[in-house]
Amino acid sequence: MTTADRQSAASTAAPPDALRELLQIDFSQDNIAELVLRHSIDVAASPSAQEIVLALTREIVEGDLAPGSDLNSVSIATRFGTSRSPVREAFAMLQRQGLIEVPPRRRPFVKSMGLDDIHDLYRVRAELYGFAAEQLVLRASDEDILTLRRFQDARHDAIADGDTLRYHWIVVVSRMAQIALTRNKVLTELLESIAVRDMVPRKLHLDRPGELVRSSADHDRLQLAFEERDAKTAVGISQRLVFRGLRTAEELFHTRFANN
Repeated sequence: MTTADRQSAASTAAPPDALRELLQIDFSQDNIAELVLRHSIDVAASPSAQEIVLALTREIVEGDLAPGSDLNSVSIATRFGTSRSPVREAFAMLQRQGLIEVPPRRRPFVKSMGLDDIHDLYRVRAELYGFAAEQLVLRASDEDILTLRRFQDARHDAIADGDTLRYHWIVVVSRMAQIALTRNKVLTELLESIAVRDMVPRKLHLDRPGELVRSSADHDRLQLAFEERDAKTAVGISQRLVFRGLRTAEELFHTRFANN
């Protein structure tokens, strides 16, 4: 099938369910983080465990729970008005997502990422996001690509409001939308498997002075490359966004090591 054939097929296909859900998110809401995170929660888990995972994931990503912080199951059960069973279920989910460690006969704690882990994560992300950008250009319809402008407008509003957290979550959901438009199930599954773990260093990167403006400018150029069907430029910009985050993560890691 040629590129034109793929684009023609995409133009007659319904938007992916994941994209339709993401487009319904109200970016002005204070609970945008929970709305985004619900897409990464195991729906087979109990409602109580899901709520605990949502809350703790947000606190880890946004820095309220720092690496190394202990997680007391009794305190958490009391906080959420539940027994310890949903707490243990939530801990198991968070461990699978790579956010916490649950050592035997010891209290669980928020996981720290080593430099090797950071390098591995970012290199994998760069390759996958680069491939996703190429696939989006090849497979998405013009109408699909134009729907991504909604995220662009939301990013600009967050910058105007000086709201780093809201900007962070909008970038997360815009990346999720881009992945949905590739219509590549294997790629989607691979990126979803590292999505939550990826949010922690990304948030730290955006906290740097001036980074919101630089990030948004690159995302604007990425949107333009999508609209112009320029796969080479889209791949380059998508990977550059990742590697700039890697440089920040390396600097933060060495600073923390030096201070210790």
